[in-house]
Amino acid sequence: MQNILLNFFKMTSELIKISDLYSTHDRVQILKALDFMKKAHNSQKRQSGEKYEIHPIAVANIVIEKKVIPEIIIAALLHDVLEDTSVTFDEMYHEFGFQIAKIVNMLSKSHKIKIIEHGSDLERKLLHHQFLETIKDPRSAIIKVADRYHNISTLEYLSTEKKTRISTETIKIYVPLAYEMGLSDLSTDLEQKSKKYLSEEQYLQAKKISKNYDQEIREKGYHKNAIEKCVLH
Repeated sequence: MQNILLNFFKMTSELIKISDLYSTHDRVQILKALDFMKKAHNSQKRQSGEKYEIHPIAVANIVIEKKVIPEIIIAALLHDVLEDTSVTFDEMYHEFGFQIAKIVNMLSKSHKIKIIEHGSDLERKLLHHQFLETIKDPRSAIIKVADRYHNISTLEYLSTEKKTRISTETIKIYVPLAYEMGLSDLSTDLEQKSKKYLSEEQYLQAKKISKNYDQEIREKGYHKNAIEKCVLH
């Protein structure tokens, strides 16, 4: 049994930076999620041509650096499974329990909400409210920011139109959200990584509009220092 566990941990360490902070049980569960995710995404590819599994592993590594509780790491590995594969909520519930399935389902719902660029201010506020509601749980919010952080780091493979849209959205929404959550380092990096894909005019306009989103995020109060609720103690 000891040799089996050592092999498990060796496999994990080659892919994700799991530390000794986590118990043997937690590390086995994380490895189980890693294996489940790889099988679920199977032959799927990223725009870069890399295996899709590269993305959830990267997101998991981002949250691991914050020393978060194990279920966030597990959900980070699984965060696109319900959205992009044939795995059902019930299957995930059976394999990983209600809390993990719930977090991943929240993230799937948030992905479907498209923040509009046009329309009335009321329409924008309503959609933003729906978006914030889906990631009201701090565990899902942390994964959502980590997901965007990795995606903004790999924009070179996308079209110019998508680079502009994603970068603009990141500055408007994710920069103030990450800051509110106590992830000031990620907030700063998100802004810097996004800025390089925008003209000065586009950047300044996005920064101006981000003040509205920042105010709405703070008014909700859901995400204030969310990271503090989710780290190992």
